[in-house]
Amino acid sequence: MAELTEPLITYCANFIAITVSMAVPLSTGLQVMADDEKAYIGERWRLDLSRAIRKIASNVIRTYTPEDIVNAKAAAAKQ
Repeated sequence: MAELTEPLITYCANFIAITVSMAVPLSTGLQVMADDEKAYIGERWRLDLSRAIRKIASNVIRTYTPEDIVNAKAAAAKQ
């Protein structure tokens, strides 16, 4: 079953990614996500972003400390 579902899931994920990318203006760039950023946002949103590679570019550059990541996890737990 896994041999059949894995290609289908990959196809669907790629189809969705391509479809969403068509809605993003060409002037918008992409940036590589740093590991600390993946950890912070992942804790804040309660998601596993370990496989995330890129994000929509912004002019803001942030670095997150281990303390920020712990605080994000605590803030997410309160919600």
